[in-house]
Amino acid sequence: MRSGGWPLRRLAPLLMLVLALSGCARHAQPDAESTRPVERVLVVGNSLAYLNDLPAHLAAVATALRGAPVEAEMVAAGGRRIARHAADGVVLKEIASGRYRALVLQEWGGGLLCGEQQARLGFDCAASQAAHRQLADAAQARGMRVVILGTPQAIPMIADALAEREAALARALGAAHVDLRTLPARMRTQPQAQWLEPDGHPGPDLTLWMAHDIARALYGDAPLSTPLEIAYRDYRQGATPKADALASAQDIAAQQRVRTIQAEDLARLTAQPPQSP
Repeated sequence: MRSGGWPLRRLAPLLMLVLALSGCARHAQPDAESTRPVERVLVVGNSLAYLNDLPAHLAAVATALRGAPVEAEMVAAGGRRIARHAADGVVLKEIASGRYRALVLQEWGGGLLCGEQQARLGFDCAASQAAHRQLADAAQARGMRVVILGTPQAIPMIADALAEREAALARALGAAHVDLRTLPARMRTQPQAQWLEPDGHPGPDLTLWMAHDIARALYGDAPLSTPLEIAYRDYRQGATPKADALASAQDIAAQQRVRTIQAEDLARLTAQPPQSP
């Protein structure tokens, strides 16, 4: 028999090739994005989190690692401490909404060092730990994972001491810890990267590293093979969020920016730095 002038025995290999290619296309475009629900992460902190829009970076990296949509919201204000966040009630209300998969907490500056200098600046270590416990308990009761995001420090001795304190708090809470103690080594081995702003706040590349390690704590690690495009708010010109509502719900005159991160650049920035001899 013939079909349209072609023998069926000649059409068969072509049909098999079409079916094989369509199967490849289905695997190249996983249906996870269309069938798996959006997961949301709530970031709670201060200017260390909002300056270069950590939530936007986190959403982009986490979506790539998860293979399905992840959104990140933020409650933050300049200098805001976790105890104040807990007392204000906004974070607890967001947790109670049941909308989130995870809670990320970043404490003020080097507060968790809990030393004399922090006390002189009015930091109450016991109140901080109690507030972390309150927010973590509320989140975990809702089935949320909790992440303690470290505070970057450029001096190795301080970075190590602070990371140890953060890790101890994370263990006590049953939370993951994003450890930033290798920042001094990264600054030494990758001096061209934008680790810090002139005023000491996280630069774009430090923000990207923090986002990557939060996403890895939540969704596991996998090398990315395609570039990441990150649309984010640039708060460096003075427009800042307030902690009385989600940042996304506020009319903030922050400049909108887009950055494209090549897979090899992300791998380089987030790789463990070599140990000092």
